Amino acid sequence: MRNLRFKQIVLAALRREPCLAGIRALPDADSRKGQRALHWLDESGLALSFWRQLERSGETRRIAIDWQDALRARAAQNRKRTEEMKKEFRRLLKAFGDCGVRAVAMKGFTLVPDFCEDAHLRHQVDFDFLVEPEALARAAVALGAGGYSARHVKSNGETCFTTPLRHIPSHGDNVYEVQRHRQVDLHVGIWEESEWTSIMAPADCVKRAEVRIFEGEKTLELSLEDKFLLHVLHIYRHSLRSWARLSWILELCRFLDLHGTEEALWNRVVARAGDSRAIRSAFAFVLGLAERVFHRPLPGPMRAWISEALSVPLEVWLDNFGLEWALSDWPGSLSNVLIASELIGDSGMQRAYWRNRLWPRNAQTSIGDVECADSRARVKWQLARTAYIAQRALLHVRDLCQLPVEQRRWKQALGASGRRACHANC
Repeated sequence: MRNLRFKQIVLAALRREPCLAGIRALPDADSRKGQRALHWLDESGLALSFWRQLERSGETRRIAIDWQDALRARAAQNRKRTEEMKKEFRRLLKAFGDCGVRAVAMKGFTLVPDFCEDAHLRHQVDFDFLVEPEALARAAVALGAGGYSARHVKSNGETCFTTPLRHIPSHGDNVYEVQRHRQVDLHVGIWEESEWTSIMAPADCVKRAEVRIFEGEKTLELSLEDKFLLHVLHIYRHSLRSWARLSWILELCRFLDLHGTEEALWNRVVARAGDSRAIRSAFAFVLGLAERVFHRPLPGPMRAWISEALSVPLEVWLDNFGLEWALSDWPGSLSNVLIASELIGDSGMQRAYWRNRLWPRNAQTSIGDVECADSRARVKWQLARTAYIAQRALLHVRDLCQLPVEQRRWKQALGASGRRACHANC
């Protein structure tokens, strides 16, 4: 794994009991290794939290000037970006209100303060809203009046609305600068079904939404227990595709830090989640990662609830592959296919999952549904998308070649676990 030592330094700084002993060992920020390290910080979403931790600990001067400049610049740029996104968020709230749409804000700014202490520490890309299915058409009208459009509106899934694209995203873009185009994801549920897993998430989240004041404006947000449920399912959904942002797991850990002793809250979370094997497995996987990556203990009610889903193979994978999987560079690692049978109960869905992961039919692109402003921009967009897919394909081939090695490691880890269990019982 590239830059493993650097990644371990960052994780140590962000754990519940932070350790900053290794920060002097950061690579030269202008070197190739240093640039890769900064790129990983950006992709993982940890750059801003890492800098805040250094500031809070009074340790910024212990890192080189070039690192100070790089991280300080990111924080300043993201602050401007966030303030512009706040303006757009308020404009969207007004548009929905003018059309009589009961739109519940999700993720993004609603994660403050329970999952993130400050909105400026999040690198937010889009806006997410949840509406009742019968309000979908009016919500689309509200977004259309605000300059957003979608190729087609999905009645049973997530619909992506975007503003016209006037800049073709590229690998060299500064992700912290003020957005050139914007995106709203409109949802009719907190879980999007797929061909390889089915989770019965609560369908009454809009009805249970709560009013909150966001910088002087009234907003509708999910209840606290539904926010936690959504956050876990969001991480799980992305992890099934091979990769999840570490910052999302860190946000989950903040929630555990703030609310870990509130037994009544965790009982409500369990009641909302239900009793299916699929959702217990999702929680077991995500919370297991949180334990191993950022060393966060789990609340008693949650640990008891997921205990049935924490099978021996799943725990062995989390112990031997979990941290490595979480630290992998984008677009992630294939190693979690090894526990498909632990996460996905239906054998047909398991086969569909393996097929999709080994031979993906459609690459996930962040610019796939953006409308181009003119024909020349459309050509550039097609070229950019082709280059993106080619890059993904190259990385995927690399991971396919590595998978047999991972399978051997997996068999060895399972065998070692079985031998330890045998000795313990003798």
